[in-house]
Amino acid sequence: IVFIRSGRKDYLFYSLYVLCLWIYLSGTSLRLYELWGGFNKFHRWFTGIIQVVINLCYVAFVSYYLETKKYYPLLNKAIKIVIIALTGIVVLCGMAYLTEIYQIHLYALDFQRLFMTVFAVCGMGYLLIYGKNKLSYFIVFGSLFYLTGALACLFLFELNYMIVGGVFEIIIFAFGLTYKFRQEQKEKTKLRREAYANKIKALRAQMNPHFMFNSLNSIQYLVAKNENEKANSYLTKFSRLMRSVLESTFDEKVLLVDEIKSIEAYLTLEGLRFDNSFEYEVTVDDSVDKFSVEIPLLIVQPFIENAIAHGLIKKEGKDKLVSIVFKSEENLLICVIEDNGIGRTAAKQKKPVGLSMKKSRGIDLVYNRLKMMFPDFNENEFIAIEDLQDQNNEPVGTKATIKFPMS
Repeated sequence: IVFIRSGRKDYLFYSLYVLCLWIYLSGTSLRLYELWGGFNKFHRWFTGIIQVVINLCYVAFVSYYLETKKYYPLLNKAIKIVIIALTGIVVLCGMAYLTEIYQIHLYALDFQRLFMTVFAVCGMGYLLIYGKNKLSYFIVFGSLFYLTGALACLFLFELNYMIVGGVFEIIIFAFGLTYKFRQEQKEKTKLRREAYANKIKALRAQMNPHFMFNSLNSIQYLVAKNENEKANSYLTKFSRLMRSVLESTFDEKVLLVDEIKSIEAYLTLEGLRFDNSFEYEVTVDDSVDKFSVEIPLLIVQPFIENAIAHGLIKKEGKDKLVSIVFKSEENLLICVIEDNGIGRTAAKQKKPVGLSMKKSRGIDLVYNRLKMMFPDFNENEFIAIEDLQDQNNEPVGTKATIKFPMS
């Protein structure tokens, strides 16, 4: 079943090996020989041939299980020679059966037993010395049990020894396959995590330049208006902010208290840029411990940028406010960014001050970061943006809500 689902050949040859070994060891007790009319020449020939087939399946299983082509080139060459030799013996025994020269059949089987015994002993010794991982031990100990049982059967003429050895070998190989499967799953999980980490780093690498570009664009805007003192003050605060951001650039998350400091620094910069024409407030609910809760770096800044540039700046009057609230709800950290600006519909009709009308990439980057950082979380609940209206259905601002698992 596993082979059908995964196409893995080590499972295929393990299954064939177990099947052929079962047929060989159980043929007499289950009276399988009656299928071809009792103990006749075909039965004797088949009993000999299936031993060769068992060994063929065994070496093929070892080859794919240990991935000898990749990890054990010398053993892989030896296995190829064994497969060629065993295939030749099958052909030779077939010719002996057709020509009724049974002596050739017996000589071929005796050679096969000696040949496989030497190969098994040398192979086990090689794996004990040069084994690259624990997989080799499953092959060594499983083969040792079967080889001991087979030799005991050969010299003591008691099939039960081979049966016991075969059962132990099958069990050990089964444990070996399970162990390999689990190790591969662990490796896949590790690689997926590394891939997520690399993607997140790449997205953050895009977000930092995005943040820097907007800030430098603001400085350019102030210089263009000949407001050099403001530009100088802005540049000083910007450099301090960037220093704190760069110090955390290798961290996937930062403490909420540190992120709030960055948010307040950014809002101060935007206030300088726009003549302190708006107010802001940052609130942390009592249910959230800002000194222990962590948050992805720069996850809120793009929404604040949109609230100011698209909502507040084009609003008439002085009543301009953007509020940022952090709260928790059922193991989720929720950040709500709300402004009392002109709303998204009106904002689309007016070019934001100092900014282009291109769609903000910052929010897209935030969404992609959250999706990769929390792959098990419902991605449709990460970000929600709502247009606020009064009783007369007139726009009175915008509310953005960000949700993600709290850590």
